[in-house]
Amino acid sequence: MNQQVLAISAILVALGCTESTNQASHEIQVRHQQDMVYELDVIRKTDRAVVQIIEVRNGVDPSKPGATELTDIDGDGHADLRVLGGETKDGTWHKIWIYDPEEEGFVWSHTTE
Repeated sequence: MNQQVLAISAILVALGCTESTNQASHEIQVRHQQDMVYELDVIRKTDRAVVQIIEVRNGVDPSKPGATELTDIDGDGHADLRVLGGETKDGTWHKIWIYDPEEEGFVWSHTTE
């Protein structure tokens, strides 16, 4: 296997919330592929299983402190995924994936500025 693919940059976040317990449910682990392509492994904390892999083409390394976070964006009690997409002199923009409990995973939502 390609060592670059397997190189783990960092475990970034352990903030996933569930409706009833408000305890951490997921972690995001970043793997650098090549040419600004990253894979985000979504790890379920209860059994340490990788339950989803999200590929991100990004100019900002998602393993940079504060670049990736799990936070409840839509107010439904589930942590959603927000990744810093870029920074300019006028501000920042993010890529958003909303957690869908029926899919048991994150679903692409939109990009914000």
